Amino acid sequence: MILQNFKVVQKLLVLIIGALISIVAITGVYLYFHKQVMLEDRMTKTRHLVESAYGVLDYYYEKTKSGDLTEAEAQNQAMRVVEGMRYEEKDYFWINDMQPVMIMHPYVKQLEGTDISGFEDPNGKRLFTEFVNVCQEKNEGFVDYMWPMPGHDEPVSKLSYVKRFKPWGWIVGTGIYLDDVDQAVATKEAEIAAAISSQRNWLILVFGALLALTAAGVAVISRRITRPIVTAIDMLKNIAQGEGDLTRRLVVN
Repeated sequence: MILQNFKVVQKLLVLIIGALISIVAITGVYLYFHKQVMLEDRMTKTRHLVESAYGVLDYYYEKTKSGDLTEAEAQNQAMRVVEGMRYEEKDYFWINDMQPVMIMHPYVKQLEGTDISGFEDPNGKRLFTEFVNVCQEKNEGFVDYMWPMPGHDEPVSKLSYVKRFKPWGWIVGTGIYLDDVDQAVATKEAEIAAAISSQRNWLILVFGALLALTAAGVAVISRRITRPIVTAIDMLKNIAQGEGDLTRRLVVN
């Protein structure tokens, strides 16, 4: 093997470098799973939020079954409630039907009542058509796409959860920007890098001390091993040349 040709100090350096590479790899794996956990948490939260908005529609639908409200009255009141719902300060819900036509959007009012089937993101994905497809196949689910985000020049990745309210043929949904998750992971990376940087001098000192101690130990052990061997070799050479004192004894420790 190649390591057999290395000196002990060189082998130690290889082990230290290998340990550092392992630390970097473990950190990378940790950040990956940290991102996945954060994403799963955000997805679960988004689904629960949509279910709360769905509950509003169901509440007013029950009002029509009991005769307290007409269907038009129930739909109008349900829309107004969902329109006013907010979370994370400015995040909102929208409602469209299965055509799809926009029923209610709290910010882009000009979309209400218009056919949004041809609405595309920068990659050409017809997101509202995808919302309808997901709801037709599974009644609810996630759809990823690109969407403008305040403070950004270019659209960023967004993930929306939509759920179909069958009695009225409506789809209620909301979305999360994945850029938020990426920023959180980047913040964690910066924290780890700062922690490593703050301990850099200490780590260098420790590794330097380990190298010095190892080199000193190797030198001492090497002398203790090689000195008797050299003595024995010298005696054997003297005997082989006929000059040695055969009465001498070789002390073996």
